[in-house]
Amino acid sequence: MNDPFDIVRADVEQSLGGITQLHQRWQHLLQEGTINDEFQWTERELKSALKSIIWDVQDLEDTIRVVEKDLARFHISESDLHQRKDFIRDARNQVEQVQAELSSPATKNKVAAAQRKSLISKPTSKGRYDKLDEAVHADNQAFIDQQVQMQEHMMEDQLEGVEDLSITIGHIKRVGEDMRDSLHRSDKIMDELEGGIDKTQGRMKKTLKRLDGLIEQADDKCGYYLICILVLALIGVILMVIYL
Repeated sequence: MNDPFDIVRADVEQSLGGITQLHQRWQHLLQEGTINDEFQWTERELKSALKSIIWDVQDLEDTIRVVEKDLARFHISESDLHQRKDFIRDARNQVEQVQAELSSPATKNKVAAAQRKSLISKPTSKGRYDKLDEAVHADNQAFIDQQVQMQEHMMEDQLEGVEDLSITIGHIKRVGEDMRDSLHRSDKIMDELEGGIDKTQGRMKKTLKRLDGLIEQADDKCGYYLICILVLALIGVILMVIYL
């Protein structure tokens, strides 16, 4: 079975690559003051991708908590554990930096200024640059379509990773339940064994008391024969208790 951490980490790395492309495109449009449909779409997709990658990072943190409890069982060293924690920290930092830029006052001021400028300079009728505008729009639409396909592919990969992680966690849970049941059965067997020993000891004490009484009362040869018979009977009773 593959390490669930490696599966989710691959999804996170792929998502981070998609976020980097969206972020760069968003920064380019913001710098040019192009607050159009493409800018709004890019910003929405960027926020959605950030939210999705946060969930993946939380899944990685869950696997870290499970593994930390028993490193030897999962064959993971302290060095590997520190590397995984570093990866999670770096991913969180990258996500938080992009989120901070999206919601910063400076960004909001730029967007507002670009929108005002666009309203003032918007032409009231078509000019000779209509074909150029259409070409730019077509290029933007192609970029949007490409990003949509990329996001859909990443979502499919993330779902597969989550399913594998769920299977692994379920297996760990079943192993724990089996161990608990085994301990309960062992405790029950020990209790029954101790009860059988106590009963056997009680019977032996009673029989020995009777033998002591018979020895005191035995004055002839017949009495000793009777004692021997009783001793053999006692040994038979003990063997039956042990093997039954």
